[in-house]
Amino acid sequence: KEPEVKERPPARVEPATAACEQLQEKAASVNMMFETPDGQMVTKQVLGRPLGLDFYQTMPLSVRGVSTGGRSHALGIEAKWKLIKLDDKYVDGRDDTLKSIEAVQQFVTVACAALPTSAAVA
Repeated sequence: KEPEVKERPPARVEPATAACEQLQEKAASVNMMFETPDGQMVTKQVLGRPLGLDFYQTMPLSVRGVSTGGRSHALGIEAKWKLIKLDDKYVDGRDDTLKSIEAVQQFVTVACAALPTSAAVA
């Protein structure tokens, strides 16, 4: 049996950045661009939450685990994929406003919190 993967808030949250403030309204979807271990760039459209993703505390954020049967699992997101971009914002450290792990975690949390909550997996 695979261990349960839980999303958890960042330990310490930096003050909200302008990027986070732009995400406050409810979003219908979030586009997440990942780099796979073989260097391919893959974009997945997430339509709701919870995501069922757990990330390592690294830059860029790297997927530690995916909840079996959850939304991310259904989308084909896999462990060891690196999160590069969320919608139009780079989250891999190249953007000046998102240089720290804490800032990126906050941005991802705010972006995904704007998604509708749904038990259905698209």
